[in-house]
Amino acid sequence: MRATFASSFSRLKNIKFNSNDLQVETSVIIFYFTLKRIILILQMVITISSSSSAQNNNPMDNQFKISANGKELTATFADNSSAVAFRNLIADSPLTVMMSDYGDFEKVGDLGHDLPTNDTSITTEPGDVILYLGHNITIYYGVNTWTFTLLGKVDGNPTRRSILDVLGDGSVNVTFSLKDPSSGLTEVASDKKHWKSQCQEEYYPSEG
Repeated sequence: MRATFASSFSRLKNIKFNSNDLQVETSVIIFYFTLKRIILILQMVITISSSSSAQNNNPMDNQFKISANGKELTATFADNSSAVAFRNLIADSPLTVMMSDYGDFEKVGDLGHDLPTNDTSITTEPGDVILYLGHNITIYYGVNTWTFTLLGKVDGNPTRRSILDVLGDGSVNVTFSLKDPSSGLTEVASDKKHWKSQCQEEYYPSEG
């Protein structure tokens, strides 16, 4: 009887040991898949962040178009909060402004919006895009010295003739728009789709 009891106790110990072993194995499996998921999420965040950085570093993302009379100029934003606000203004959709000659050195028009100013004494050059009084935008084709905020500059080596060749004489509708408003968005969306698909494959593998 003692031998039978000892044998039963031994089997009970073995069952308890095997149960603990199963619990340990289950814990290891849960830890493994949790760690794998964390790694996948980190990889996804890094990839999307890299894509976003690439978009922000894209030179085209810092340029805008000035269109009039079926012609076009390309300009680069200045580095100030006024230019950022102007970029945000035209990011959703192009903005058209009626502009007229003033002083035989500029085209000027009302933005219809107030932007923050960063005024400083500027002697303008042909191709300067200027914010005046917070709501007037001017494109210079001549020289003038005043306290303005620089929004951007026409690319290349603009001259009076090259600016007026686009803007023409007298009043004209001038449209301001981003050069490449969709830059980088497709790549980021593609990265999100790729990582979502990979996560589904890892945790919900196809049968067969």
